[in-house]
Amino acid sequence: MSDLVERNLVSDLLSVLPVELLLCIADFLPLEDICCLSLCNHRLLAIFTSQTKHQVLERKAWLPFLRRLEYDHPHYLVCSDCWVLHTLDSIPEPLGLETYPTYAYPPRVDCARASQHHSPYHLSMITQNDHLDCFSLYKLHFSHLQLAMKRFYYGPQYGISTDALSFIEVTHESRWTDEVPTSTTLSSIEAKICPKTPSLVLRIQNLLSMSCEGSMVLDEYDGELDQDCFESFRVCKHHSIQFWMPSVAHDTYRVPSYSNCDVCNTDFEIQLFKNRPDGHVTMVMTRWINLGSGLSLDDPRWRVRTTDMSWSRPEITKLDPKYMHLSPRHAFEVLTDTSLENLTFRSLSYLENMRYESVMVPIPRHAYPFWALWNGAAVS
Repeated sequence: MSDLVERNLVSDLLSVLPVELLLCIADFLPLEDICCLSLCNHRLLAIFTSQTKHQVLERKAWLPFLRRLEYDHPHYLVCSDCWVLHTLDSIPEPLGLETYPTYAYPPRVDCARASQHHSPYHLSMITQNDHLDCFSLYKLHFSHLQLAMKRFYYGPQYGISTDALSFIEVTHESRWTDEVPTSTTLSSIEAKICPKTPSLVLRIQNLLSMSCEGSMVLDEYDGELDQDCFESFRVCKHHSIQFWMPSVAHDTYRVPSYSNCDVCNTDFEIQLFKNRPDGHVTMVMTRWINLGSGLSLDDPRWRVRTTDMSWSRPEITKLDPKYMHLSPRHAFEVLTDTSLENLTFRSLSYLENMRYESVMVPIPRHAYPFWALWNGAAVS
């Protein structure tokens, strides 16, 4: 018996039950179930809405009710910003680059409240290095986590693929003075779903490349100018690694080994590549983070690495030990066909002779020149 036939049969049986019996049944049901029954036909709607205790769906039951509707309609998503069902027509795969009001990837679900940045649930991910974070094209929101996990939970007709969350961007950073060499930054993001947890795990790689010859001569300038050569890689909300580019060229910088944040369970590794054929030194930071199940904004694995702009909820200062035992690096690497070594080789190859200019999409920007590549991008 098909699901549609079975549902119609249940609806027909409910329609012939006496009102008294229906109300007795409702006494044992949560509010979200009563509201779902009310949608079956006009008779049930009239019966349940006539009872004052069932007229208003309390907020605590509103989300479960919307989840029930969402399951029956794969092309809709329960919005965590305004608590309504939004259509997914604005983000079909392959995803495109959002160009209004600002360039961003992945594109957002259409939501007026979220676009106004008023929502207490408007959370943004920390994904890039400190000095370019506000200019990055990549903006991962909770709705994207929801959509990726929906496909895992319910099947291919729901949500979006993890490939849709992959992204690469390259930019040149401008400097206040001509004596300081211009640096090139590459950032790449990949996503996999760990079936054991289940949860979404990201592998994020940031490269910072600068002319080795240019940084060698900076010793001739005063200390104030040298401050422009300090760079920073943000590991997570809780840790940043700072270094001075001339020290890299002089072999005085000690590259830290693989490590882990004991607050949010971010795995990270930093590598140094110098004396490359094009005369650059390149710092490479790779991170692995677990964003959680996508079922609730209150998932500690999501909240510990995001910021509630409304200050309406207490910040999670440290993950519970039960979330710390699983290494996000191990979880990701066993699922991917691209090893860390191959990823780094690919990233470095984009920077060789500025190859990214010919294989990526140029993005018009107000501040820095950008090039980007994503699943489905049309490269001319």
